[in-house]
Amino acid sequence: MPDSSPDTNVKIPKIRQGIPTVYGLIIMLVVLVGVGSMFIFLASSPDLEPVPDVYVRHEKKISEDCVAGGTCQGPTVSAEDPEGDKLTYKFYDKATGELVTEVVGNSGEEVTPQFTFDKSGEKELYMVVEDGSGHTSKDYPIIIPVK
Repeated sequence: MPDSSPDTNVKIPKIRQGIPTVYGLIIMLVVLVGVGSMFIFLASSPDLEPVPDVYVRHEKKISEDCVAGGTCQGPTVSAEDPEGDKLTYKFYDKATGELVTEVVGNSGEEVTPQFTFDKSGEKELYMVVEDGSGHTSKDYPIIIPVK
């Protein structure tokens, strides 16, 4: 009968407990160094820093009436750029989207654009302020009555 009984003495293979722990620590260190260097790179990269938009400070009303066929002055505007770049004020026709005029000024300096319109009526424009770094403001609507 002893020949038919199952063998209960199964040899368990010897596990080296120190080697998997060392490999695990090495992998964890490599991952930790990689993640840490990625955060240092992202924090120190100037291209990835958010740059505030150009802020338009105020707008003065048009001082004189605009006559069709003549040159007229638009509203006096000024804007500030946090970086102090020169600013380009671009005025576009709202209906067609084409550039009507453009004025360049320093940050904080008041500028007054000059317009020439062929027809009378109400001209709807919008102004966009762009700094030297390529950052732009939102669109500001401007309505100019032309007689």
